[in-house]
Amino acid sequence: MRVESVFTVVIEDRRGMLAALAWCLADAGVRVKGMCQSIEAGIAVVRILVDEVDRTRETLRARGYPCFESRALVLHEASGPAELAKTTDRLAMCGVNIAHAWGLSSEPGAESILVLQVDDIDRAMAAAQE
Repeated sequence: MRVESVFTVVIEDRRGMLAALAWCLADAGVRVKGMCQSIEAGIAVVRILVDEVDRTRETLRARGYPCFESRALVLHEASGPAELAKTTDRLAMCGVNIAHAWGLSSEPGAESILVLQVDDIDRAMAAAQE
């Protein structure tokens, strides 16, 4: 478990915009470790977890992408039927609100990665370590 930067990028909801963003990062040598996208009021909101934070920030700004950076709790844990329930319950009991959550696991029983964007990162870190 660690705290990592997540970039939230706002782009138009039209064909090819996500590809253009992905190529922008690829051309700068940024490896995308995780990504999720949602459409909100006709605008695409893309959340990106990357390996090169400074390069990502510089690249997005230089290319004119509207974005902001936040800190998120990134948990690597063994997958199981109750892991998500246990983690989110622990956070709720400590008064942490989860604004955005996304994750993945490659196969049953494999390690899962859970990205939690929360309202209080310090409290979330303390709760997750309990």
